[in-house]
Amino acid sequence: MTDSDENELDMRLLRLVGRAFDNGPSADALDRARHAGRHAHRQRGLARVERDSLTAETMLRHNGDRDRSLSLAADGLTLDLDVVEHEGMVIGRLEPAGPAEVTVIHFDGERRTAADAGGRFVAPLDGGPFRVAVEMGETRMETPWISR
Repeated sequence: MTDSDENELDMRLLRLVGRAFDNGPSADALDRARHAGRHAHRQRGLARVERDSLTAETMLRHNGDRDRSLSLAADGLTLDLDVVEHEGMVIGRLEPAGPAEVTVIHFDGERRTAADAGGRFVAPLDGGPFRVAVEMGETRMETPWISR
């Protein structure tokens, strides 16, 4: 099944659900479905959460804010993330270190940035959940949705 077939299937399902409510899907719902469909192919390299400060018995740091630290891994690549709520940003570090293309994905779009030679990057966050996609050479990783 191609991405185009999956997108058409998603759109048909969305229309059926909309008809069930007699309104049809809103333009916003259609846009979000199209955006989600564009990222469906990235499931290869889905990262698993190795550590999450929300579930850790002992937090490594705590400043009274809603900051969150995560460590994720897939295909020999580890991604450490600090979600800094009060500054609206995510700080990341890749291991092994090296330059990489990084995309922060939100429901409403995405922001691209790059990791430096040390594997470090900073990206602004829009509101709501997000994912991080990393491409380092032939290695590709994408995190599950991260709530804020």
